[in-house]
Amino acid sequence: MALQQSDLRSSLLLSYAKGVNGRHSLVLRLLIDGYIQKNLPISSRYITEQPDISFSSATIRSIFSDLESMGYIFSPHRSAGRLPTSKGYCFYADWVLSEHSPFFPNYIKKEDQHFIQKAYLKKTLTVDNVLNTSTKILSILTGHAAIVMGHSPASRVLKHLEFIDMGVDEILILLVTRDGSVFSRKVCSEEHLAESTLRSAARRLNHAFKGKELYHIRKLVQDRLETEKESNIHFLMRLLIENFDLVMGSETVYQEGTDLLYMQMSERKIHQLKKLIDEKILNQMIHQAVQSGSVGVLIGSEADKELEDISVICGSYKVGESYLGSLSVIGPNRMNYCRVIALVEYVRLLTSKILTRMSN
Repeated sequence: MALQQSDLRSSLLLSYAKGVNGRHSLVLRLLIDGYIQKNLPISSRYITEQPDISFSSATIRSIFSDLESMGYIFSPHRSAGRLPTSKGYCFYADWVLSEHSPFFPNYIKKEDQHFIQKAYLKKTLTVDNVLNTSTKILSILTGHAAIVMGHSPASRVLKHLEFIDMGVDEILILLVTRDGSVFSRKVCSEEHLAESTLRSAARRLNHAFKGKELYHIRKLVQDRLETEKESNIHFLMRLLIENFDLVMGSETVYQEGTDLLYMQMSERKIHQLKKLIDEKILNQMIHQAVQSGSVGVLIGSEADKELEDISVICGSYKVGESYLGSLSVIGPNRMNYCRVIALVEYVRLLTSKILTRMSN
């Protein structure tokens, strides 16, 4: 289940409408707070001992029974206390984001803020250093794994395309984007084309595709291949499409602290999570969760069956008003949501601010 701030109020009201009234909500939040702190099943007695609670143990047990029947908590053993389910954690994360967002700066200790600011100042300000530093900061301060996804080359805007004669059977394909990135690759050519022919073809393609995002250009070139009659242009367009992914490369992914996460997981769950990461399925889930430009939350089996017992707190970072990439903290369902969400929010905004200043 992916939650964004824009949807929080409606989803919270929906939860209430399904039977989670004020007392149920309070007990559920206290139960999850207690489990996050103690890492033990929470009993009705524990709830009655909390400040400002006037319910009897019998009332708490009745509320436990209701919450269990609605799928928010479960009992690991007949005589044990209760533990939250993925659905319960979703409700809790929803509450954290809706009720605590204005107060997130209060969850970042002064010493943590100083640590974060010094970490960026220690490095030369390049995009790679900023994103690498953001990844390390999130992993160190949360004690969980952190993944930061860099700007996907496919979303960059074309400034200039060139075909350069490199010899008898080689052509250099060169793509220059508006942000100053240069992508190039030497490719083998079935036939030798004159330099004037290469320049003429590049001029025509630049006129057609300049100012468009690279992922969009790929589709446009594929569509145009079907109608292009000039053999040299057709040949170069086909060469471009065949090597498009290799020319652009792929988005840069920064990872830190995955070993900390794997130490807490069974071999089966490690295999599942590695598959999600290696096949970039998790990247796609994160990308969808942060499209609103705010903090998103993916929790356990509510988000994907392969994420069982895992939570992902993610946020987007930008340059100016343009979405650039995402940063995420990955840990067990039992994490300090207030602190982790606050850190993701703080670091994503700081990352955006630094990168925007660099671009100007």
